[in-house]
Amino acid sequence: MKRIKKNNRKFLNTLIIIAIILLFPIGNYTIIYSYGIKNANEFVNIKGLKNKSNNFYEPYVFTASNYANVFNYIVGFITRADFIDNNKYEEEATALTDDPYANHGYNYNYFPYLNKENGKAIDVEDYYNRILVVDYAIPLYVVLKDNPDFVTLDYINFGYIDKNTTKTDLKTYDKVTKINGQKINSFNDYENITRTFLFNETINFELLNKEQKSMVFYSDGQSNSLQTPLFVFRINRDKIELKKEYNFFWRGTSGFLSYALNIYSQINNANLTKGQDIVVTGSLTEEGSVEAVSGIGHKIKAAVKNDIKYFMLPRVNYDYAKKYIKENKIDITLIPVSNFNEAVSSLTKIFG
Repeated sequence: MKRIKKNNRKFLNTLIIIAIILLFPIGNYTIIYSYGIKNANEFVNIKGLKNKSNNFYEPYVFTASNYANVFNYIVGFITRADFIDNNKYEEEATALTDDPYANHGYNYNYFPYLNKENGKAIDVEDYYNRILVVDYAIPLYVVLKDNPDFVTLDYINFGYIDKNTTKTDLKTYDKVTKINGQKINSFNDYENITRTFLFNETINFELLNKEQKSMVFYSDGQSNSLQTPLFVFRINRDKIELKKEYNFFWRGTSGFLSYALNIYSQINNANLTKGQDIVVTGSLTEEGSVEAVSGIGHKIKAAVKNDIKYFMLPRVNYDYAKKYIKENKIDITLIPVSNFNEAVSSLTKIFG
C-alpha cells in the first residue's frame, strides 16, 4: 500500500513538473496558427436565386495565444505557425483605438441574453430559428432594411442602463418597440428619436407586451444611457438561408462587409466584380459604417496565398495595410472604404 501511494505521488509530481515546463513562458509573441479565406456563400444566402455570386471571400486569422510558452511553441512548430513579436502585431491594431463593438451592441456583456429570457433558460437553437440577433442580422439589415419581406426589426433593448444619470423603471433587456409613441422600425428611426432628447425630459417607452415605462435624464454630463441598444431582428427564413455553423464568439464580426456585398449582389442580380475574386474584410454597423478589424497583415497574406489580387478593407486600416504590402513587396490592389455604399460604388468604379 505504501509503495502504491509513493508511486502515485511520484506520478502526480511528474505531471506537475511537465505542466510547469509546458506552461513556462519563452517569449512575448502572438502565435498565428492558421489563416485563409472562406467564400461568403458559406454563411448567408438568398434562397431561390439561380445566379449567386461566388466572388466575395472573407479572410480569417486563427490566433491561439498572445504569449508563447513551451506548449504553444511546440504546437506552433509542428503546425508551422507564425510567431510575431507582440509589439509588431499590436501595430496592426493601432487603428483600433476606439472599440468598434462598444457603440453598436456587439459588446460581449449583451450576450447572456442568448441564454436567458425573463430569468429562465431558453433553447438557443430555437431562439436562433425564431429571432436573429445583431451578429447575424446586421449584414442582412444593411442591405434589406427597406424590404420587410426579408427582414423586420422586432424590438430593441438595452444591455446597460446608467443609474447614475437616469431615473427609470426600465430594466435591461426590456423589449422596447416604441419611444415617445413612435414605432422603431429601423436604426435611423432610433437615431432620429433619441437625437431630440433633453435633460429632465420624461422619455416614454412601450414594450412588446404593451407595458408602459419611462426614463428621465437628470444629469447634465456627457453620459447617454441610450447609446448602446441591442437591435433584435426577425428574418424570413423562407427567403434567407443562414448557415448554423456561424459562431459570433470565435468568428467575430470582420466578415460582415463580405456577407453584405454578397447579399446585395444576389438580391440585385449584380455582378459587382465582373467575375473577379476579391477578399473583403470589415465590421459593419446598422447604419452601414465599415469599422476597423485586426489581423490585417495575415488577411492580406491569405489573399496572396490564394492568388487573389483585390483586397477591400476598412479605411481606418488602410495606412497600415499600405505600409505592410510595401515592406513585404506584395502586389495587391487595396480598396479602402468607410461605408457600405462606398464599397458598392468602389467596386462599380473599378470593375465597371
